Amino acid sequence: MKLPFLEHTVVALDVREDCIRWVELSRLGNRLSYGNHGEVSIEGLDGLRKSLPEIKEQITAEAYQVCCSIEDILVELEVEEMPYFEQPEEVQEWVRGRTQEFASQYEQVVTVASHVIEAGEDHRRCLFQMISQERIEKYLMVFEEQEVHPVLATTGATESGYAMIYQEEFVGGQAATLAGNKNARLCIYDGGLINNTFEVSQPDEAGKMEEADSYLRTEEVSLELPQHSIPLFTEMDAGTELPARMERPVEPITSLKSKLSSRELNPEYALACGVAIKAFFPTLDGINFAPDTTREKGKRWEQKKETVRTGVLLFAPVFVVLLLLFAIEGYLDVNLTESGQVLDQLSDKIELVNEKTEAVNAATASYRQVRQLVDKRRNAARVFELVSSEIPSSVWLKNLAIRHSSENSYSLTLSGVATQEPLVADFMGALEQRQEIAMVELQSSRKAQLGEVLGEGATGRQTVNQFQLRVEVSY
Repeated sequence: MKLPFLEHTVVALDVREDCIRWVELSRLGNRLSYGNHGEVSIEGLDGLRKSLPEIKEQITAEAYQVCCSIEDILVELEVEEMPYFEQPEEVQEWVRGRTQEFASQYEQVVTVASHVIEAGEDHRRCLFQMISQERIEKYLMVFEEQEVHPVLATTGATESGYAMIYQEEFVGGQAATLAGNKNARLCIYDGGLINNTFEVSQPDEAGKMEEADSYLRTEEVSLELPQHSIPLFTEMDAGTELPARMERPVEPITSLKSKLSSRELNPEYALACGVAIKAFFPTLDGINFAPDTTREKGKRWEQKKETVRTGVLLFAPVFVVLLLLFAIEGYLDVNLTESGQVLDQLSDKIELVNEKTEAVNAATASYRQVRQLVDKRRNAARVFELVSSEIPSSVWLKNLAIRHSSENSYSLTLSGVATQEPLVADFMGALEQRQEIAMVELQSSRKAQLGEVLGEGATGRQTVNQFQLRVEVSY
């Protein structure tokens, strides 16, 4: 059973010209679980409009967020080498300038998104993606008609590799993917993070392989790596015949193999899985074309569903307890009345009155115990809602422990991860503003690598902050 507000479910849609492939995944801490997946054939926007209700019926979770990749919206993708800058403000200024220049180069209205790639100690690249504003608005309109609000929208140009981010052979160094339906694209990753990308223009599979191999040999020379040392992962099926001159190790993309061992997905679902992983870890790159209003709608829709689901889960036990309390109250009323009559009419029978009084006291004690149990369950649900409502967007919790310290007080121990250290302070400040919070104490905070956070052998190089808080709550 999915835990409300703690286990997060994502439905990722890979929207292509002729079909939609989708996967449903859930994440609790470092654990991923499979929900469902499928493929639906479509023809244009009308096909998308007809297929979305069918897909929604097959989703097993009641509360979830939607993310999508739409290959049709991409106009152009550029990777540029950046000048050396010492200050982050200089980097941001350069990116803003290039973004404005790209936006003015096209006759049609385009939206430009960028992601700065740390290619070396003093070496940066910037990935720019330009999309058609008219096309994405049409897709978002169809999604809106079906009450689907994507919190993440991408072109799918660089996300396939994220499907293998838990595999040691992929994140242990340089690795590459060759994927794409309309336009094949070679993406090179370093430690699981995008490092470079090239468009592959050859029409046949053998030509694509040879062109990708040529790009990789050039990359190996520039990085001073042994020839054929960068493994290539593709959407091809196992057993596909490789070009005769191909010496490089080539394997199919295995979607989340180490995390979903009980449910192996075909290589063609790699992009959908990669987009889902990016939704779980949005700091993998900065490309997201979903408007802010659409993202907020998607998050609010999930929170509303989670709240309703929590109420349904708590209804049965609360109803039983209320019936028990009602029965006890009736029992106490009857016995108290009888005791009063005995005292008024039979003052000489003191011993009998004492026996009745003891029975009343025992029933009162039982009533109080049941009432305390009801209060603890109700307050525990309020604690979960309080903490989840104040978590910043780039902070996630790994563990939450609750201890009942006194009659109306609770001691919480929270441990989690933030992409930046100031976010931990923001989280603490938000909690301290709540009237129910008596005290917030930072017990520990340390830097960690992405691999430590992902666990199970992953070795990503991005630095994050792990922290542990102690919070006192009173109601």
